[in-house]
Formats: sequence, C-alpha cells, structure tokens
Amino acid sequence: MTHREISPCRASALSGRQASAPLFEAIVKHIGLDLIPFHVPGHKQGRGRGQESGIDPEFAEFLGHDALAMDLTEVPGLDDLHAPGGPIREAEDLASELFGADHTFFLVNGTSAGIQAAMMATCGPGDEILIPRDVHRSVIGGLILSGASPVYIPVAVHPEFGIPLGPVPECLLNSLRAYPSAKLVVLTNPNYYGVTRDLRYLVNLCHQYGKIVLVDEAHGGHFAFDDALPPSGLSAGADIVVQSTHKTLGSLTQSSMLHVKGQRVDMARLRQALRILQTTSPSYILMASLDAARRRMFMRGRELVGRAVRLAERARGSINQIIPGGCLSLPALDPARAAVDAHVGPHAGRRPVEAVCGGMCDAMRGELLLDPTKLTISFRGIGVSGYRAGEVLRERYGLQVEFADMWNVLAMVTIADRDEDVDRLIEGIKGLSDIFPGQYLQCLQLQYLRCLQHLDDVFSAPPQHLPPRQACLGRTEAVLLKEAAGRVSAEIVAPYPPGIPVICPGEEVTPGVIEFLTAARELGARFQGPEDPDLTFLRVVDG
Repeated sequence: MTHREISPCRASALSGRQASAPLFEAIVKHIGLDLIPFHVPGHKQGRGRGQESGIDPEFAEFLGHDALAMDLTEVPGLDDLHAPGGPIREAEDLASELFGADHTFFLVNGTSAGIQAAMMATCGPGDEILIPRDVHRSVIGGLILSGASPVYIPVAVHPEFGIPLGPVPECLLNSLRAYPSAKLVVLTNPNYYGVTRDLRYLVNLCHQYGKIVLVDEAHGGHFAFDDALPPSGLSAGADIVVQSTHKTLGSLTQSSMLHVKGQRVDMARLRQALRILQTTSPSYILMASLDAARRRMFMRGRELVGRAVRLAERARGSINQIIPGGCLSLPALDPARAAVDAHVGPHAGRRPVEAVCGGMCDAMRGELLLDPTKLTISFRGIGVSGYRAGEVLRERYGLQVEFADMWNVLAMVTIADRDEDVDRLIEGIKGLSDIFPGQYLQCLQLQYLRCLQHLDDVFSAPPQHLPPRQACLGRTEAVLLKEAAGRVSAEIVAPYPPGIPVICPGEEVTPGVIEFLTAARELGARFQGPEDPDLTFLRVVDG
C-alpha cells in the first residue's frame, strides 16, 4: 500500500458512515428537545434576551444563538470525552478510518496536550528521548511533565533562509546507536516552515532500533489528501501522530486529534495521560467542529486540498518573479546545500554533514521535502526584516501573515483561500518590494550577521547539566541575561512564532546563545517561556 492508498480512497462501503457527523448530529438533536437546562454552563445555552440574558448581550448577538446553544456539557445522549461510548466514540472511530489509524482521540487542549500525553504514556523519569533540536516548545513541556531526559539530535539549517531543516538522517542513526536504551523518538512533519524529510525512511530506521516514534504533525493534517504533499506520519508507519486539525482542515482553534497505529503504545497509559492533561469540561463546540471537519474532508478533502496546493504554487511562482529566490521552493532544499549547516555541539562550527556525522548525506534516504501550501518569503535581499515586512503587509496592504521571524514571513494557504486572496498577497509583496531599497541596510545587515554567526549555538545541543524537570521545578534565581553565561537555565526561551526553543531547562547558557537572543530582541522578536517576556532577566538554577 502506498502512502496515498489510505482511507479517503477506501471502498464505498464506508461512505455511508463517513458522510455522517454523529457528534454534531447528536448535539443538534439535543438542542431540538428544547429542555430547560439546570446544568452548566452558567449562560444556559444563551437563554434569555437582552439584559435578562445570562451572557453579555452584545457578545451573544455577535456570536449567535445557535453557537451558544451548542455550548453544552456531558448530558445524556452527548457522551463523555474521557470515557466515550456514544457519539464521541463513533466520531473518533470515523476519524480513525479516514486517516488510517487504529485509534483516534479528540483533543480540546490542542496538539500540545496530545504531544505531552504521548510522552507521559511512553516515558518515565530518567528515560531517554531522542529529540531534534528544532522541536516545538510543547515537547520540552513534555520532558518536564514526564521527567524524561532529552538526547538532542543536530539539525540542518538553510544557509539563505536561516530556517531549520530537521534532523540530519546520519545524526539520527548515530544517536540511535549511541543511546540503545532510549524509549522514544520525536519527529516533526512538517516544521512551521513546511519543511520535512521523507518520514518513511526515518520511521523505519527508528523501528529497526526498537523505538516508539511520536510525530508532531501539527501542520500536516492535510498531507493525506493530495499527491503533491509529503507522506503523512500514519502512512509512514509512525506509532503516534498528533495533528492540529484546526490549522489546516477547518475545525476550530484548539481542536486537534491524536492518532495511534500499531501495538507499541500502552493504550491504558495513554488514556490515563489524556485524562490528566485534558480539561474535565471539554468544549462540545470544539469536538463537534472536529467531527464536522472530518466529514468535510471525506466529502471534498482531495478537491479542497488540491485547490490550496495549486493556489500556493501560483503564489510562489509570482513571488519568485518579484523577488528572485525570495519564496522557499523545493529546489532550494537541495541536500547538498542544506547539509552545510548541520551541527553537533556548541563549538562545532559550520561543517558538512559528513564531517559531523561520519557519512555522506544520501538524498534518497530521509530526503528533504516541502509542503507547498506554506509560503516562506525572505525579504533580506530588499533590506527589510521579516518583522518589518509583516507590519507593512498588515498596515498598508491589509494582509495578516501567519508569522514573521528575523528573516522571513510565513503565509499559509489553506482550503479556505480563493484566487482573489492570493492575488492580494502577490500585490502586497510587489508593493512592499517597491518600498524598500534593493540592498541590505547597513544596520540591518549587522544584526543579521550577529544572528547568523550564532545559529550553530541555537541548533546545537549545549551541555545538559540537569533533567528539564529538575531544573524547572527546583530552586531558581533571576539574573541578567547578559550575565547568564555558564549558568544552568531553569526556563524555556523560544522566539514565538515559531516556538522553537533556543534555551531549554537544565542546559548551560552559552555566550553564543546570549548573543543570538540579544540580536533577535533588537530585530523585534517576541519570546514565550521566560518569566520576563522582554528577556532582560533569565531564571536560572540557584547555585
């Protein structure tokens, strides 16, 4: 079976069930009973009108009566997320069939909760987890919750866009050999910029060494629905795949799915972890949106995702005519070029993959792939930072991009976009390129160089002195960032977006990382994780 021969193309015997939305339909049926609610939530499904309403009238009018009526609790007929046996269970089963999983769990606390539950279910205190250095900060939260210890895998960095390209296959192989007792490998498919590697090779490699594979597929839920997209985690054979359905498939923000395939995962521990981490008051609106999104993807998924891919490729071609090479494309991910920025330690410097990993990078094994619906656009060539470009696109052209970093902006094309939306984006990029000079501004260039100089420190693994849990929950003190060199961090520090940690709890703060963070702050970066969001101070382990 190829990775495209999955449930969207299964026999028509499934079509009758897949065309239904059991949880959404159960909610609508319950509303139709017109019962007088003597239960939570306190607004009582928006009952009453005007000043007699249990909810702010202006908010209620804006949101709409039907939405408020759907905001329910675990009443008879609507099932229980933590012990499903009715319409929630049926909706989860339909999602399993569609995506090709053995088990699916609805998540109302986002993909972060799913990733952390998976880590708690597979690892305990002291267990080793192999983790690429460019993971989302939720993975570091999973280390703190589980008590596990990280083994960081070096990642490649694109020399022009300054973005991470995921774990170098040879470095993953070396880590698998060096840490035979590791319980879990975490992979991302794709990263925030749409970059991934051929997961089939990486998953198979991990399984050969007896490891459970967890895939953070927050940005890849749509991969199953078009041949132009990289393989999905489930089709690649991953054991646990967590998807942000709301990011690419049309459910509401914060709603996600966790999929399990195969026999390697202890299902009882996973269910227990989900009961611990997910709210005991799950939103039925969020769960119904997952059910409805699954139904829509069964009915029109390939059509809608295919349209998004075509729109994005049209935008990419036009942008690269305006700013040559400005929009990341698959040819720009040539492994021979990307590999030059693989790192293995804080003092490794820039060396080819064969120098740091002991073998040549084979493009046919774990090759670099790109999600075409992610448009990573660099404005370095016209003398403007990603942060400034994002501001101008919003303020002058009415365009809100997904995020901006020091070098780029990211524009996402999804199943909701239309031709006229892409036309506006292209016009905005053209206008922005006319505003700024066609060369680096001197002050901006100096800041770029400061950041680029220290990417080695960011995507390498500095000395790890304590497990993240011990560092985070032990005695700490606040010190000036500029004076933190040599201290052991007690915090996560992640420029956000994209949310990739630069500093993790338990590891040594190096001078290069301090220089990088200082330059990033001057360029306009925002940070999540530290107690001091301005990052003047950093909390470190006391003593």
